Amino acid sequence: WDGERVVVQVPPLAPGRVAVSFEGQQHYFYARERWIETNARADKALLTIAAGKNGRDLAKLDIEGLTGKAKLDDTDFNFIVGGAQGGLVVAQPTREGGLAQVDASVRVENVALQGAIDLPLGPAIQLIALDVRADLPARLAEPSFSALVTAWRRLGTPVEIKTFDLDWGGVTVAVRGTFTLDQNSLPEGRFRLTLGNHPRILELLEAHGWIDAATRATTKKVLDVLAFMSGDKQRRVTVPLRIEKGDIYVGPAKVATLMPAPTAAMQITPVEASAP
Repeated sequence: WDGERVVVQVPPLAPGRVAVSFEGQQHYFYARERWIETNARADKALLTIAAGKNGRDLAKLDIEGLTGKAKLDDTDFNFIVGGAQGGLVVAQPTREGGLAQVDASVRVENVALQGAIDLPLGPAIQLIALDVRADLPARLAEPSFSALVTAWRRLGTPVEIKTFDLDWGGVTVAVRGTFTLDQNSLPEGRFRLTLGNHPRILELLEAHGWIDAATRATTKKVLDVLAFMSGDKQRRVTVPLRIEKGDIYVGPAKVATLMPAPTAAMQITPVEASAP
């Protein structure tokens, strides 16, 4: 990473607090296993880090008016991001050997992409928002993401999805719930799923081979009825979603089966017409 200008502010009356402003053109590249490179500038790009208050450490990122070019392996494209915010709050354990409570959030709005990149719902994304909470080890054998994931899997503590919202190409998805990872690194959990424009979502799932035509037709009939009964002006429908032993259930009906890593593909399990 290298940048045109970086301004670091350390307020004298706020010990433990640092603000870093990234100004002008910023260049980032990553060349291990795959090539990721960006050249971008923003109207505002501010990183704030604060430590020590009531045992809580936090980091906050605020970006406005981000534009630039990117390269992902052999794919080049331009991007515009209207706004992006991210946050990380770590509450240190109150006893020796305890777990740290970690809250992480990200919100990205008004994304536009242009170039040799093909996305299933088009090049414009209105909103991606995620807010999660997890209890994680406060001390690791090594300070790395892989070590953190390994420790989390060993402990088996749940991750709470407080908010996940997606608004993209006329489709909206909202998810709330909790999950863990099983011994095959597959998620297990219960969620509340809200879908807007479910016919389009089902079409995409079938087009990518995640469900078959029979599953799509049967599921659509059920969701059509639920959307009509919901009274929602946008005909959004809310259903319970459960993942258990690799099987995915929407309500009582099993619609698909997850395959263990590394393939992480989905094996189709059609829903019979007589299924509830």
